[in-house]
Amino acid sequence: MSTVTLFVAEDRDRQLLAEWLGEEYEVSTPVEPRVGVGTDLVIVDAASFPQLKDGLREWKTEAEPVFAPVLLVAEQAQSEAFDPSDWETIDGLYIVDDIVSIPIEKAVLYRRIENLLERRDLSGQLASRYRRSERRFERLFDGVPDPVFVLSEDGALTSANEAFRTLTGLDDVPERSVRLADVDVLSATTADRIEEQAAAAFADEPLPDQQPTVRLETPDGEVRYASVSAATLDVEGQREAVVVLRDVTERRERERELERIEQRFRQIAEHVSEIIWLTTIDGDLLYASPGYEELTGRSVEDLASDPGEIALEHAHPDDRERLESYIDRIFSDPGQQDVHTIEYRLLTADGQTRWIETDTYPVYGPDGQVTRLVGILEDVTERKRRERRFDAIFNQTFQLTGLLDPDGRVVELNDQAVAYLDLDREAAVGARVWDAASGILDAQRRDRLVEHVERAAAGEFVRYEERVVAADGVATLDVSIKPIRDTFGEVVLLVVEARDVSERKERERELARQNERLEEFASIVSHDLRNPLQIIRARLGIARDTGDLDHLEPAEDAVDRMDRLIDDLLDLARHGDLSVDVEPVSIEEVATRAWLSSDEGDATLDVAAPEPIRADPDRVAQLLENLFRNSVEHGSTGSRTQSDDAVEHGGTNVTVRVEQTADGVAVVDDGPGIPPEERESVFDLGHTTATDGTGFGLAIVKEIVDAHGWSIAVENDPETGGARFEITGVERLE
Repeated sequence: MSTVTLFVAEDRDRQLLAEWLGEEYEVSTPVEPRVGVGTDLVIVDAASFPQLKDGLREWKTEAEPVFAPVLLVAEQAQSEAFDPSDWETIDGLYIVDDIVSIPIEKAVLYRRIENLLERRDLSGQLASRYRRSERRFERLFDGVPDPVFVLSEDGALTSANEAFRTLTGLDDVPERSVRLADVDVLSATTADRIEEQAAAAFADEPLPDQQPTVRLETPDGEVRYASVSAATLDVEGQREAVVVLRDVTERRERERELERIEQRFRQIAEHVSEIIWLTTIDGDLLYASPGYEELTGRSVEDLASDPGEIALEHAHPDDRERLESYIDRIFSDPGQQDVHTIEYRLLTADGQTRWIETDTYPVYGPDGQVTRLVGILEDVTERKRRERRFDAIFNQTFQLTGLLDPDGRVVELNDQAVAYLDLDREAAVGARVWDAASGILDAQRRDRLVEHVERAAAGEFVRYEERVVAADGVATLDVSIKPIRDTFGEVVLLVVEARDVSERKERERELARQNERLEEFASIVSHDLRNPLQIIRARLGIARDTGDLDHLEPAEDAVDRMDRLIDDLLDLARHGDLSVDVEPVSIEEVATRAWLSSDEGDATLDVAAPEPIRADPDRVAQLLENLFRNSVEHGSTGSRTQSDDAVEHGGTNVTVRVEQTADGVAVVDDGPGIPPEERESVFDLGHTTATDGTGFGLAIVKEIVDAHGWSIAVENDPETGGARFEITGVERLE
């Protein structure tokens, strides 16, 4: 809500106006003749105006550029088209913005007040925009990195940006009170040259092709050089010159350095083995070292006539198109990159073919633009031969080989490493080796590789084995990382070599298994063969001493047990590398044959397996023979009260049943069964509870089952109470 302040001497008029205006505005009727803070509009009558004149003038001045409206209330009727010249008799009438006469209608008064307030709001918006624009200009002006200042036509320094104030040490530039000659860091010569540029701008003289350069000395004593440019502008009808000092110290240094470089360039070019040439960006030859004539047999003058065409004439026919593309590229966009490199074959004057490497560099002028191209042409024939020999050795070795920098980045990989590890060579080169090989390394192996590379980079020779997922499966690699040092002893390269030792490791593991197996055999055989031998020795001794031949039968039984033990040992030895040859097999036929071969006395066989399976018939027969023997050796048809004795002595009148299950075959007997605590160990090598058992039979059964890829489990049959060996995973033929 807008605030209106009333200065009306007549109480009745003041009260009436306050009541009218109080409906729409915040109304103030101060006693003191002073405009309060926050007033938007003042209404004053003619009687109060003289004593308020100075206060109103001050209020309007402080509000500038915002419009501060004053409405005069007069008792004499006036035209709405008010002309202040008609009221010259009223002192200070110019302070008044509008006049109303009383009496006046309320609506008319509101309209006149709203018009004045709208003008105030509009002026406030314009003032705000002006202030923002002014602040933006000041920020831009001070943000220009080059020193910028403004001179009047009479040479006074009217304003300057922060860069100029910093350069000159001036804290402020009072308007029209400072001249260039008064600035300490500007010598008289420098001030004169700047004023000459400003005068030329005021005279509308054309700008010179080369801007003058002046010498400046900063407050801290540093000498700088700057180019001077000036342009004029009109400010409120007055012309001023805007002067810019652009620091060209570095450019001057570059120009001088370029001159020194060109001198050194010619001195060096005359004394190096490489051929050096210099051209403009348009391709005009400026210089070529004498070695060019020795290599090509053509004079430098010939080359200068058409450098590009003559270079193509000496190139090998197969390389000309590539060289032509290279020449077009370096001259069409010479600053595209810092160096342009090409290798190509050149035909020499004596008919030889030489490998040439050319590096072309852009030479920049003071303005940062490319002005020259310098090329270094080197005969790299011997290097190419060494590279070919290196590549042949690097890629012909059967080992996986790579070169790393000390940070672990891949420099090169041989073909075997790329193929074996299924890597993308382009993606791998330049990447850290643990990132390039992330597809074959888990987090733990990655951390180990980082550690090994760091150790090698520190100078240590590292060798270790690692399992990785290679292109053809999981493999074990024998890895070595060797640091290569330069002449100063610094590690500059790491040579990584790896060999797939999966087969060797498998052989080692197999040998370990065989050794373990042999140790088990030796332990068991030393025990189980010694017992029968002791029986034979004892019985034969008694028979010899007494002449009682009844002692020969136990000795013969001991010989038979040794014979079975030897047969089982041979089977187990052969099964160490067991293979199977599967074919359709009739369980009934194989079971019957195995039963007859095992000669189990009074025991009975019952077979109920009509459907054939896929298996090795000989191995299945051997499996069944051992299961049958186990049932007979441990089975008993006696009463359950004698089952403990049967485990040790067994009986021969046991019934054995072979039946087909949904997923395989089961062998069941009606003996005493197997105690739960022994079921986990019945397949262990050497395990037996029979006095005349070898402990190898069920171990052989387990190996035959494993060789077929089947599974076997043992439990007591719920119907017979005897042992039930169930083989699952068997393929049945319909």
